[in-house]
Amino acid sequence: MILLKRTLPVLIGLLTFVGIFLISWWQAHIWILLALTVLVVVLGLGMLSGWGADLERWGVIAITPALFVSAAVAFMLFVQDTWLLVVIATTTAIFIALFLEHVFRFIFAPGLYQPYALEHTSIVLHIASVYFFTTMFYGLNMFLHVPIWILALIFFVLAMAYVYETLWVSKIPAATAVTVSLLGAWLLVQLFVAVSFLPTSFFVDAALISVAFYVLLGVLRARLLQRLSELAMRRYAYGGGALAALILFTAKWI
Repeated sequence: MILLKRTLPVLIGLLTFVGIFLISWWQAHIWILLALTVLVVVLGLGMLSGWGADLERWGVIAITPALFVSAAVAFMLFVQDTWLLVVIATTTAIFIALFLEHVFRFIFAPGLYQPYALEHTSIVLHIASVYFFTTMFYGLNMFLHVPIWILALIFFVLAMAYVYETLWVSKIPAATAVTVSLLGAWLLVQLFVAVSFLPTSFFVDAALISVAFYVLLGVLRARLLQRLSELAMRRYAYGGGALAALILFTAKWI
């Protein structure tokens, strides 16, 4: 059984690539293929964790890769270049395999597990997912004229889930994580609405939200873990400000 579980990260990664690649060619069946791909990822994580026997609350951890795959597919709807679709499918599959590899090492090979590897990988997937989903939301608002308030409500739920998931995997008490995730999501949704009025492309708008999410997540996590020093605060402020300025100065204004 351990040998089977050892192959799961690579196997699930390959199946993820196949599923997402097929979606890029048969978009008429996007919902079926997406559901099957997400199901494969969740079942793979369930098998690795022994359905909770080896890793408690594995279902909560499964939210991260499941939403990441969904976000990548959502982003692909606004991509036309074939080579970029292949890059998205490949990158998504690699990160899913990497995430599951960290889970395997955490459970079965703790000597090989790098401290905080699962937490850091989760944060990367959350930031990427926020960018992918936000791109879709702004795209829906621009092309299909979906009301921004409807998209803001959905974004609020997703932002709260991502903040909570990050704090939970960082071993922050659940009650504190819920409260902080609500406040964090409220700040982000206000920025989400404000950025929607910028005369820039939805790719640029999504990048700004992702930078804000990264800064907010880093500050909240460091504060709750009692690691928020003046130096760390300056790093997040200057780093986030520099990234936002770079995005705005290089963006094509409409």
